[in-house]
Amino acid sequence: MDRVIENIYKNAIRFLVFTVDEILSSSNEAQQTTNDKLIKTSIFLQTTVELALKFSVSFHSGLRSILDSQRNMNDEQLIKEYENNNLKVSAFETLKNLVKTNKNYMFEKHDEIKRMEKFQTIRNRVLHSDYFFSESEFLEIEGEFIYIIIHIIIPLLYEPYNKESIFYVSPVDFLKVQLGQERFNLLTNQDHYIKSIEVLAEKYSKNNDDKVIRCVFCNQYTWLAGSQLCLLCNINETLYDLLDCPTCMNKKTVIYDYLNIEINENLLPAKCQYCGDKLFAKKCEECGNTVAYSEYLFPDEMVCECSLRNKIDIFPSIFGFIAGSFVTSENLKKRKIIIKNDRKNVIQIAGDLIEEEYKKRIGEVDRFEKAVYRSIDELVNQKLIELDIEKEDFFEECKKFINCHYSHGTEAEVRYAFKLLSLSEHGYDSSEKINLIFKKVMNNNYDSSILSMDDKQVLYKMQDNFSLDWKLFYGLYDDLTKPLQVLVKYRNEGLIKTKN
Repeated sequence: MDRVIENIYKNAIRFLVFTVDEILSSSNEAQQTTNDKLIKTSIFLQTTVELALKFSVSFHSGLRSILDSQRNMNDEQLIKEYENNNLKVSAFETLKNLVKTNKNYMFEKHDEIKRMEKFQTIRNRVLHSDYFFSESEFLEIEGEFIYIIIHIIIPLLYEPYNKESIFYVSPVDFLKVQLGQERFNLLTNQDHYIKSIEVLAEKYSKNNDDKVIRCVFCNQYTWLAGSQLCLLCNINETLYDLLDCPTCMNKKTVIYDYLNIEINENLLPAKCQYCGDKLFAKKCEECGNTVAYSEYLFPDEMVCECSLRNKIDIFPSIFGFIAGSFVTSENLKKRKIIIKNDRKNVIQIAGDLIEEEYKKRIGEVDRFEKAVYRSIDELVNQKLIELDIEKEDFFEECKKFINCHYSHGTEAEVRYAFKLLSLSEHGYDSSEKINLIFKKVMNNNYDSSILSMDDKQVLYKMQDNFSLDWKLFYGLYDDLTKPLQVLVKYRNEGLIKTKN
């Protein structure tokens, strides 16, 4: 019986090779993408599918399971019938229904059976209806052919196939052996093949709680991060040290040059292959662990968990600016901070002072607390503000903002913190308008000439809240330097009204 089953397998492989040769020839010879090619490929593929079904069912359930009226014969009789070419095998539909209900078949039965039936429809149109396919339809059908090979034929022919085991998911080893290296190389260069493997990787990741990221070797989204295996190029590089991403929080998705980090003072650029964020990898000299950090952090702020201090002293300096500005804005609204002169951009000044003081105190204990106290004292001493709030309470509010909105120092956290500052400073409607204007300038290569009169009016009304850099960014000054000239300019443009 085993000899019969083995011969079915060999025959299935023979027709699989025929099918792949037809696919490759139709891909390489643009002038031959005709119905003749489709007919030949369809016949070969249909035969391969039927033989793969016969082999798989007989392998799992015995030769008699695929027979119609000869199941009661003994082994000797069956061998004789086989040698005389008289074995009567069940119809394709019967075998297909066996696969639907048998637990031994680990591929996605519902999806793959539907794709098998879709292929049967294509085959019928080719063979029985003499349907003429356009070039685009031909390319789509070619993709279906490759999908059938990867997602249906290989699972049926691969004896130990098991979707729960990573070692049997990749079709690379199977195809290399059965097709030969040269034929395999041609097949793997096909776009449809790559897409089929991407689908395979995505299915495996969902069933096994793994992440699909861009492979560092073949540059396709076919690398399973948890398993550290590419289903396309089949590289299983367990020594390629992958780090957890602080931005998207995915495990084992950050790559870096782990072989050369020590000769680069234990600090190298890194990148998440899932979300694409640029990061830094730093190896701790104390415990030897390597961790990915946001590119917003200074090296001394990249503190390993083995010696982690209060994060209030290790966050990126930009958070010092945002926290100081936000707390100042909130207390201005509560009348706990009173502006003492015409410097209406006190919010920006407070944030700038706190950020600069924080930068100066790298390595100091309680550096943020000292930075806040020193900045508040300077604002009061310069008679820019009057406080109706204790410095300690102001600091506690800044500390609370940091603790709530800083975790890993990612770009997303920075954007959200700036959004909160903008809402506090300008209110919801104005903040949304500013955000739209900002995007408009950014998308125009930082050229503010694209702004409309309405945009400029919004900016002019809010200019007291902008620093000089932001005024220049939005084109409030253009080439002018004197505020009086700016006033005249906007009067002339009708942005502000004057009495006649």
